[in-house]
Parts: sequence; C-alpha cells; structure tokens
Amino acid sequence: MDYKDIDKAIEVDGDYVVFNLNQAFPPSPGVLAGRWASIVSKEFAIENGGWDGTEATWKQFNNPSEGEEILYDIEDGTGLSERARLSSTPQRGKRSTIDSRNSGSKTPLA
Repeated sequence: MDYKDIDKAIEVDGDYVVFNLNQAFPPSPGVLAGRWASIVSKEFAIENGGWDGTEATWKQFNNPSEGEEILYDIEDGTGLSERARLSSTPQRGKRSTIDSRNSGSKTPLA
C-alpha cells in the first residue's frame, strides 16, 4: 500500500469522513472506535505537531511506537461518531460513511 492508495480510500465530504474500500472490512467499526484510529481535525493535528496530510511526510507518521504518537496525550474534544451508511457499488466497492454531526466535535474534520 502506498500514499496514493490511502488518498483514494479516505475522503472528507462536508461533515462526513468517507472510506472507499475495494472490499468489505468487517472490523472497521471496531478499529475506528479504538484510540489508535481516532478521527481528528486536520487543523488540530497540524497545530499540535501531527501529520500534515501530505505524501512527503506520511511515512514518518505511520505506525508510531506506543506512547510516541504526537497526539497521544491530548484531544481536540471530538466525541462519538456513528456510521451513517454502508453502501456497495460494482464500480467503487464498499463505501462506509462516518457522520461527525452531533457527535460533540468542536472542529471540522478537514
């Protein structure tokens, strides 16, 4: 997997984080519920030394050692989110949408 694969698989659409998967990944909700896969605003991440979302820096932020994640000890106030829908099309595969509205998020997702 490279950056281009990831960039195509995840997008922000207004208040939604959309995952465009080539095939079903049943553990998705459990993975996203864990602290290791928190969805935070890009602005917050950058302001606090996190990944800037670019291809040039993605490898240095991927898979940090436990406790070494820059955002490990801070949070931006985001709360619960819910899966808004799961749809499937032959052209796009599985599409899972996470809705952050009314979730306690203080900042936009992008």
